[in-house]
Amino acid sequence: MTIPPRPEDTGGGGLVDTLRRGIRSRFAKDAGVLAGGQLLASVAAFAQGLVVARVLGPKEYGVALLIISVPTMMFSLLDARTSAAAVKYLTEFDSEGTPDRVRAMTRLGYSVDLGIAVLTLGLVALVSSLAAAKVVHAEEYAGLIVIYSTALIPKSLSGTSQSVLSVCGRFQAMAVIQLVAKAVGVVAVLGLVLTGWGIEGVIYGRMAELVVIGLTLLVVASQTVRRKWGGNWLLAPFRALRGKLREILRFLAFTNLTELVNVLSKQADMNLLGYFAGPTEAGFYGLAKRMTGVVGMVVQPLESVLYPRLAKSWAEGDAAALRRTLKKYALGMSVPLGAAVLMAIPLCWLFIHYIVGAEYDPAVPAAQLMFALMGTWVATSWQRPLFHAMGAVRYLLLAATVTNVLSVIGFCLFAGPAGATGVAATRFLIGGLFFQILGLFYARKRLRESHTPDGTATGTMTTDVGGSG
Repeated sequence: MTIPPRPEDTGGGGLVDTLRRGIRSRFAKDAGVLAGGQLLASVAAFAQGLVVARVLGPKEYGVALLIISVPTMMFSLLDARTSAAAVKYLTEFDSEGTPDRVRAMTRLGYSVDLGIAVLTLGLVALVSSLAAAKVVHAEEYAGLIVIYSTALIPKSLSGTSQSVLSVCGRFQAMAVIQLVAKAVGVVAVLGLVLTGWGIEGVIYGRMAELVVIGLTLLVVASQTVRRKWGGNWLLAPFRALRGKLREILRFLAFTNLTELVNVLSKQADMNLLGYFAGPTEAGFYGLAKRMTGVVGMVVQPLESVLYPRLAKSWAEGDAAALRRTLKKYALGMSVPLGAAVLMAIPLCWLFIHYIVGAEYDPAVPAAQLMFALMGTWVATSWQRPLFHAMGAVRYLLLAATVTNVLSVIGFCLFAGPAGATGVAATRFLIGGLFFQILGLFYARKRLRESHTPDGTATGTMTTDVGGSG
């Protein structure tokens, strides 16, 4: 008698089986560990934000958020996104069995991140007075903007550190560190604000969190590199990357340019809102972003677990495995989670009016639009890991440029007359619909190209930064 194959062996079994396998998979366990820590951290941060918002009121709460947003935007303008390159090439070099290249790539990642953070500090010092007057609308906080930016130096090291830990599968360690750092930040912010430190308390408490997470991740990642690949990454010579360095630098250049244009919608929304509408509207919008930030804290771990798997399949030329992983992730996780996020939209008014306070009622439409944005982002959260694994950084740059230019135009047009609601609507329509739909069409095209006409996987898959993938 012939034993029929199991559905998971044939790729069949329907949606229910796909969901069941997704829940039971190693991917779900790794993502669950990391997402669990992130979720606890985000819940604590959310509760902290509500307390701070009530204590400070919309205007002072908006001022604190704008002080943070100025150096954060400057850092984002220069961010090379070395974490994306680090995961891709650490995975590739590990698969090749070249630990000297792994250590050199680690050193390169840290060097670029640290250099950018120091440069950011200098630029923030130059523009702090202008930013305090025009964006924050409180010149007396120019010094506080510079002080906050110093915490970005240790924080900048966390990108490469998390890449190392992701490639090595140390998701539990990442979860614990993030949770501890968030706990430090929450306790510091609440303690300072409730004892009368006001806006300064928010800034100093947030700085404590950034310093803790940056330095702790650095220590743990350095120990991991030593144990897994031997030696100290600080002593790794860059010549080990010979023959690959040009491709890596091109990848970094494209991702840096992509982040440069992404900052237009990621950070400029708050700054332009402060400029055109003032700190009160910024406070309403900041509350909306805080409410939906919980969703982002869940998606980031999922991407952190998915990306190394996709990068490994792409590096090995295994298109069939890559497609299976995408299907399990989309049907078993991202689409159901996206649908769940949309269920929060009708609850926004009840939560804001009765929990945060009636003075924040104008933030309700912005919060609803931001939940709609996050729902679409969650459902398609496999796109960025897939494109980075493919090395499709040229596409990401082009799509981000078009999307963010349109977004900034929308911010400038609607921030003044429509305030927080106008900015949130712009983000949803352009970032939540246009950008994601564009990504769906491009992903379909690239995945088709990775197969021969008869439907079998090709043996070689190439990137668009030069070299093979």
